[in-house]
Amino acid sequence: MPGDNLDLIRRYYAHLAETGEPMWELHAPEIAFDVTDVMPDAEVLRGREAVGAVLRSYTDTFEDFRIELEEVVAADVDHVVTAVRDGGRMKGSDAVIENRFFHAWTIREGKIVRFSTHLSQAEAVEAVGLAQ
Repeated sequence: MPGDNLDLIRRYYAHLAETGEPMWELHAPEIAFDVTDVMPDAEVLRGREAVGAVLRSYTDTFEDFRIELEEVVAADVDHVVTAVRDGGRMKGSDAVIENRFFHAWTIREGKIVRFSTHLSQAEAVEAVGLAQ
C-alpha cells in the first residue's frame, strides 16, 4: 500500500537524520543502489554492505551530516519519490555544503529493493515509471 510505504520512507529518513546510519532491517539483502545520475562514473551497487560503505563514505565527509525530507513527490503501490536536502559542514573546513536531490525508492513486501538518487524530479519519477 502506498501509505505503508510512505510511512516506511519517512521512518527511514528520520532514522538516517538521527543516527547517520541506514535502517538496515528495511533493506532487502540484494538492494540495488544507483547514484549514477549524480556520479556518472559510478556503478549500480548491490547488497547491504556495498550500500553501507557508500553511504558511510558520503556522510563521513561531513562534521555534522544532516538530511531532511522536504516532500513526497509521487507514490504508488511499489514506489516513492522524494525531494530531500542534505549536507553539513565539511570535516576540517568551515565550508558548509547543501544539496538538493530527488530519491526514487522501490519497495516490495516492506523491504527496499532499489534506491536511486537524481538531480531532477523528472529523472527520479521516470526512474520508477511514474507519470508526472
